[in-house]
Formats: sequence, structure tokens, C-alpha cells
Amino acid sequence: MIDHGVIQQDGSPEELYNNPGNKFVAGFMGSPSMNFLNLRLDNDTLVSRDGQIKLSIPKGTSKFLKEAGYDGKDLIFGIRPEDIHTEPIAKETYPGDTVHVKLDLVEPLGAETMYYFQLDGQQFVARVGAREKDQTGDYADLTFQIPNAHFFDPETELVILPKGAKVYQSPTRQESDLANTKGTPLEGQKFSEKY
Repeated sequence: MIDHGVIQQDGSPEELYNNPGNKFVAGFMGSPSMNFLNLRLDNDTLVSRDGQIKLSIPKGTSKFLKEAGYDGKDLIFGIRPEDIHTEPIAKETYPGDTVHVKLDLVEPLGAETMYYFQLDGQQFVARVGAREKDQTGDYADLTFQIPNAHFFDPETELVILPKGAKVYQSPTRQESDLANTKGTPLEGQKFSEKY
């Protein structure tokens, strides 16, 4: 995947979707795109700036985020629309990961329904079952499937992974120019300086 002439990540669509190397790739892959929210890690809880949103995270996730230096710091939380649920079993499975929200728009699409809502001033979308009966303006309890969440550094926007896991590093635009022209008559020319 390329953004403004710079390679962001290489891999199959499934790899890019399931294991994005940065926020750009995560937001590009999938429709609707991934939801993002700036949260602070407070022990085993992700907390919004206003304190209204508190999400429990698994001990293993909390551990690697702390080891990476994020305890008490901001990070970008990312979750896909299909990982936000209305079913009671989700609420039982992920206690502490449910938010009560007003639905700004309910969009029935036949086989599925989209719920649009706000969290901490950010637009979110959830992909739920077609049989849900909520209407625009209703309030709903939505549960995040936290084990499927992604975490990104707020400055670099690179994915945060456990120690030892491979992190994809985007090349600079100049490195990308050199790699993309290698073995061609254009080898060595730097095009990014022209744009």
C-alpha cells in the first residue's frame, strides 16, 4: 500500500486488514473503515480525556502496552465496525467494555445495519445484525471486542506491538524513490523533492 508515493506496508489484503503496520493502513483497509479514539492507559483500563469512557483491556494487552512505555500515556485505540456488538452475550463476554450511546443514524442495508454514533467527539460506526430494531435517536449499549483492537502511537502512528513482534517501518519518501526506480533508467533520481 502506498500513500503519497511512500510505501506504507507490503502484504496481501488480508495481512493489511488484520495486521496493519500503521494508522493509515488500518484506516484505509475495510469499509467502513476502522474507528479511532485517543485514550490514556491507566493500569488495565483505557480512559477518555473527559473520563466518560472506560474500557477494560486484557492483562496480556495491558502488560505489553506498559512494557512499551504507555502506562499513564495517550495512545490511539482502533477498532473495526464489525468488532462492536449489540448482543447480550458480547456484554457478558467482555464486561467493562460496553458504552451507552445515542445513535445519530441507523442505516439498514439488508444483510446488516450500520449504527453511527459519537464517542468523545469522534464519529464511530458499528456494523451490527440486520435484525436489530434500534432507530435513529435511540440509545443503545454497544460492546467492544477488545481482543481484536489495535493500538497506535499518537506521534508516529505506528502500530504498538509486544516486544519481539515485527513492526513494519515505512521508508522515507527518498528511500521509496530509490527502491522504486532501481534497475530502471530512472535509477537514482529523487522525484519526491519535486512534489
